[in-house]
Amino acid sequence: MPPPIPQAEPNRTPRARYNYHFLSRLTKLLNDDGECDLSEQLQKYKSSRLQALRGSATPPSIPIEPAKAPEPCISEPAGELSIVIPLSPQIETLLKIPHGKQPHEELSTTFFSFLRKGDILHRGIHDSRWVIKISEDIIVKCGPNVDVREIQTLNYLSPFKKQILCPEPHGAISVGRWTYLFMSYIAGTPLSKPWPALSPSQKTSVQRQLDTVFKCLRSIPAQSELFGSGTPPRCKDLRTSLRIADKPISNEEEFNSFLVHTNRERNPIYLNLISSGLSINHRAVMTHSDLHPGNLLARLDYNGGIEVTGIIDWEMSGFYPEYWEYIKAHSYVHYDVSDWYSYLPTDAIGNYGDEWRRDCLVTRLTM
Repeated sequence: MPPPIPQAEPNRTPRARYNYHFLSRLTKLLNDDGECDLSEQLQKYKSSRLQALRGSATPPSIPIEPAKAPEPCISEPAGELSIVIPLSPQIETLLKIPHGKQPHEELSTTFFSFLRKGDILHRGIHDSRWVIKISEDIIVKCGPNVDVREIQTLNYLSPFKKQILCPEPHGAISVGRWTYLFMSYIAGTPLSKPWPALSPSQKTSVQRQLDTVFKCLRSIPAQSELFGSGTPPRCKDLRTSLRIADKPISNEEEFNSFLVHTNRERNPIYLNLISSGLSINHRAVMTHSDLHPGNLLARLDYNGGIEVTGIIDWEMSGFYPEYWEYIKAHSYVHYDVSDWYSYLPTDAIGNYGDEWRRDCLVTRLTM
């Protein structure tokens, strides 16, 4: 049986194809006449031609996988670690700090090892805020210039934590410009995720549960005669940016002055028109000040029931005029949960439509 004619393979290099082509001609001659003289054909084999093709060799292509985005990693800022608010025994045990002792040199290494191994629950824009779960029941909220007033407020609210569903505070440390707040982990899914798919009856159930929670929250006695939160108490207002009062505020008139204050030049007539329309007869109550589905944790059961398990992010909380909870609950809500306004716990926080409309003018003034 004559030998088969080798076929040049298109995915081979030019030199290989040249050899295959020459061999196929010899094979064809042998198939025609097995006793033919091949010397003449062999003289036609040009090694110079083979050498000329050396530079055009095409290596087999290797598929290049797209580069994977690096895993987010929290950086270790420069500076010494210091305890800002005393750590709970639970955190001291976790970080291996002898009770009542000052932090040792190895603490920073131990702490950042916990952070890097932890589960990232939230990562803010430009890494401005992180929430990391470092153990089964402890999370760390951290970032540059995170306000320790949140822990101070949670310390004050701690006796009521079961009724108002807030995290339990466990102290705070700082390293350079970064602050690290320790608090308890609350199991649950942010309500903003399932909210669009919830039935009206489920949303009403959430509303009723929040009514109970916020009635309790608003009944908590004032920490002092001053508005705001922290030590010393300061008022905050978040609109296009965060503003913090630079002095204590003891009544609603002073609070209104803080709201309309702006460093930009404004028409004094327009400024007076807005400020004169702000009321000064509201009582001050404990307020979360950032009530929206993203800050509510919930658990759904197989029977369609829904349970609110926690309220998180108490950074803006404090004692404010009683309308403040209502108007702030209308801020920064994504369109996916736009019917949230129809399910606000108004039995507890009230309905302050007039105050909300006036506050819209304050926003225009301070932008």
